[in-house]
Amino acid sequence: MLQGVSTAFFSMALQIGIIDALTEKDRSQGISLYSLFSYIPGIIGPILALGIWQGGMDYFTVVMIAIAITTWVFGYSAKMEKGKEQPASVNNEQGVSMFKAFSQLVQNPFLFKCSVLMLVTSILFGAITTFIPLYATLLKNGNAGIYLMLQAGTVVFARFVLRKRIPSDGKWHSSFIMGAMLLLAIAAQCVSVSITGGAFFFYAGAILMGIAQAIIYPTLTTYLTFVLPKVNRNVLLGLFIAMADLGVSLGDVIMGPIASYSFMNMICAILGLMMTIFAYDR
Repeated sequence: MLQGVSTAFFSMALQIGIIDALTEKDRSQGISLYSLFSYIPGIIGPILALGIWQGGMDYFTVVMIAIAITTWVFGYSAKMEKGKEQPASVNNEQGVSMFKAFSQLVQNPFLFKCSVLMLVTSILFGAITTFIPLYATLLKNGNAGIYLMLQAGTVVFARFVLRKRIPSDGKWHSSFIMGAMLLLAIAAQCVSVSITGGAFFFYAGAILMGIAQAIIYPTLTTYLTFVLPKVNRNVLLGLFIAMADLGVSLGDVIMGPIASYSFMNMICAILGLMMTIFAYDR
């Protein structure tokens, strides 16, 4: 519980700091790179954990304390200043009721649209990634380790390569966002049909899923930084980020009771297709 609270506030504070510090044209790249570096520990962490496990758990405390001290020293010395194009500093959270902020999830059309897209997308990410180790055992040539490695590697590669392609102009690019949602739906369907189609569809789904995962979150977050009212932008962005985290957890809870993993992935594909249509905006 303490780790969850710490991670939530740490992540929100960093992202809001990046948004306030960067100019508008660089904002999407900053958010994309932040997302990239927040994902890399998910690749390094298991390798580090395996080394600690094999070397003896006596090293665990030492490694954790070393990481904490390094983070503290680096974070304390780092400085963030507002970009020249940013308005003068205002206390965005002052006087904003949390109940009023929650009502904006429905009342604000921009926040509502992005939150629904992010929630459903996160449900798909969470469900498919969580149950891949179980689903892979049903495939003849499927390997969960290779799938997760391909997906993680694609996320890292795509976020770095495509960071300048993510819109940073405050406009809703329907074709771009619909394309990302369609990639997500195709990825889920590829994983679903791999039970009969084989490993090719299984690993193709991992690559497509990684590309979609790399694009959707930075795109929606960047868009919201432009269209949300500045007086309570940071509070509303915090709610949006919370929706993304909530979706990952809901994916496990909602999809867990479904007996057939192939059917579960097909449901994810249908949800992705629905979000493709929902993302359209004239």
